[in-house]
Amino acid sequence: MARLSKRIVDAARPSGDDERYILWDESLPGFGLLVLPTGVKSFIYNYRNSRGTKRRATIGKVGTLTPTKAREIAEDMATLVKTGGDPLAAKAAAREALTVGDVLDLYLESEKFAEKAESTRSIDHGRIKRHLRPLLGTRY
Repeated sequence: MARLSKRIVDAARPSGDDERYILWDESLPGFGLLVLPTGVKSFIYNYRNSRGTKRRATIGKVGTLTPTKAREIAEDMATLVKTGGDPLAAKAAAREALTVGDVLDLYLESEKFAEKAESTRSIDHGRIKRHLRPLLGTRY
């Protein structure tokens, strides 16, 4: 298979036998296009982590990413793998990280917050509810 280009990605069609298949990019090992029987196409990157386990990372669906941008992301993943990292483990760790909203909840439940005067707690609670949580609540 040649280098994945827009023309090759657009020409890829589901196989008639209800099976998924992968078109591999020859210029970047592990980078490919997964074509599902439903017609959904996604860019993927296959690699082995530092323990030798085979992993497959989905980079993104066709239409949300161009082949060039997907290749850049796969190259970044390849660099991370070569230095001993695991792109999927990093993604999972980011999902489990505390958000600003979680930190604000911990603050409101803390002993330090409970030690404050009632008027100060009321003001802090209002500022958090009206300003901080809507603006920053879902950020990591």
